[in-house]
Amino acid sequence: MLIRSSAPVGVPSTTRSLRRPVRRLFLGALRSREGKLCSNGRRFSVATMGVALYLALVGGGQHPKFPMNKVFLWDDHQYKCIGELSFKTFVKAVKLRKDKIVVVLENRVYVYNFSDLRLIDAIDTYENPKGLCALSADPSVSILACLDKKKGSVKITNYDKNTNLIIEGHQNTISCMNLNFNGSLLASASDKGRSEEHTSELQSHSDLV
Repeated sequence: MLIRSSAPVGVPSTTRSLRRPVRRLFLGALRSREGKLCSNGRRFSVATMGVALYLALVGGGQHPKFPMNKVFLWDDHQYKCIGELSFKTFVKAVKLRKDKIVVVLENRVYVYNFSDLRLIDAIDTYENPKGLCALSADPSVSILACLDKKKGSVKITNYDKNTNLIIEGHQNTISCMNLNFNGSLLASASDKGRSEEHTSELQSHSDLV
């Protein structure tokens, strides 16, 4: 069972792989409700926004509780589902922040406005079975990093300035990547074990960050 938890804005997110039930995780108000919702699931994201707590639930595992091609948005303050997104292929990952929902499929990334689920962007990517994607946590900037269509390349998008940057950082398939708090630094690694920090590339494009 894989659990991805997106902490409040400004707090680093964590990823843990567990085989025991989610009910055993001591996550405050989530402890009983999360187990009830996801005890048979595999993947979900959690984000707290003020007094509310929102979950993006995606089914998975041997006995999925939810369809693997849908994202259910759960308001744990109202204790009800507030939205649903459906896709033709399996969902690989979900990223949440106060103003956006990012859904990662194997060959495409969808970006939605959180308040009304309006589609903001659809990005074609290289094969992405791991659901690689990074979203800045700083509420003053909205920067997304995802795979580009070319192997080993990353596409950086600033939605506040409507600008894009392609970084050709690797010759091999990218295995992991992440952004710092304000999206000014990208770190990535390939499946051959080579890591890169792309500080200069991002900071040299003042129109991007």
